[in-house]
Amino acid sequence: NDSAYADKAARVSALAKDPALQVQVARALVNKGITLGDLKRSEEAIAVYDEVVKRFGEAKDPALQEVVGQALKALRDMKS
Repeated sequence: NDSAYADKAARVSALAKDPALQVQVARALVNKGITLGDLKRSEEAIAVYDEVVKRFGEAKDPALQEVVGQALKALRDMKS
């Protein structure tokens, strides 16, 4: 299932320094957050978006910054 994949990908990313892999992990997590939001599991979705910002918020890679921006937007939308 996608949720298990996103969780596993997140654990692997802690070991990975490859920006392309980090982008894939961040996207998987954002997609998990979207799915949780669609399922009305807002607290879990917020936690996932927070994790994206925590893990990748300081990244210099433009593609990764874009995904972090998506997570921040989703957080803003959910909290408003």
